[in-house]
Amino acid sequence: MFCNEVVAVRSPIIYRQSRTISRMHRAIASCFFLMIFAPTPTSAAEPEVTKFRFGALYSTPTAALIAIERGYFKDEGLDVQVVPVQNGPAAVAATANGAVDVTFGDVLGWASAVSNGFTNVKLIFPGSHSANGDLLIKGQSALKSPADFKGKRIGVSPAPMAGLSVKLWLAQGGVDPAEVNFVIIPTNGDGQALARGDVDAVLTFEPSTSRLILEQNAVSLLDPTEVAAPKGAVFTAYYANSTFLEKNPETVRRLVRAIGRGAALNKSLSPTERAIISGKYSGIDLVKLSQTIPGLLERLKVSNLYTGAVNAAATQDWIDKAVKYGAVPRSIEIKSYIYESALHGDER
Repeated sequence: MFCNEVVAVRSPIIYRQSRTISRMHRAIASCFFLMIFAPTPTSAAEPEVTKFRFGALYSTPTAALIAIERGYFKDEGLDVQVVPVQNGPAAVAATANGAVDVTFGDVLGWASAVSNGFTNVKLIFPGSHSANGDLLIKGQSALKSPADFKGKRIGVSPAPMAGLSVKLWLAQGGVDPAEVNFVIIPTNGDGQALARGDVDAVLTFEPSTSRLILEQNAVSLLDPTEVAAPKGAVFTAYYANSTFLEKNPETVRRLVRAIGRGAALNKSLSPTERAIISGKYSGIDLVKLSQTIPGLLERLKVSNLYTGAVNAAATQDWIDKAVKYGAVPRSIEIKSYIYESALHGDER
């Protein structure tokens, strides 16, 4: 009886303990289940870069170089690493393979690269709407109109837009460009070619233009890059790798703002200020050179830089003309390769 009583007294306690243990087992099992099957927390997005590599060709990206020297990139919290590139095609190739993040160059060279498969290079900001080129002849030359150039030799640089501009000027004057001999002149070789008589005329760019006019008494007929291209077409532009754009949209907005400020400031700089900035990156000390060529700095043409959005229609027309004359291998629909920052100037 005593044993029965003891059992009768203790059995509710055992029952309660067993229920408690059972609840503990269920709780442990639930935690184990959550540890295995709960969704893995997503990692935070990688922070955008604040340093970018800029492929620069000599002193051509005027607005960007002004932005560097005036601290506009620093104002945006950005650090620029300038990477020298040899020419336009090399700049596009370096951007496509990720050797640089952003670069600058001739829009026809870029269109040629895109048509050849470099589709990951996007236009992010317009550079200029003419190339500040001059078709120079010797002072005593009788060449004046397009008709005068039939059978003559015109020297042009390897850049596609150089030869195309002259061809369009000739065509507008009723001359078939095939009736004119085009001679490719290496960079900085234009002066010697004209002086030696290797060519009858040469398309030059600053500072070569002003040097030839002041030193050799060459005469400028016109700037074919201003009269040949559709009004509003982009001649040069800034480009970026598409992966860089996707990962760093805010960085791109900031660097575009900095370049835009540089473009806006350009014309208000003095000739000496522009020469100092240019010389730092081109290796040509124009200030020193002007001491032996009086009037050089004052004569240098100021680049016609864009400060607004890309005129996509006019630029498409320009590229289509380039395809017709063989300056670009195949036609492309450029709007697919223009980044939003270049199409919406009011949002920069």
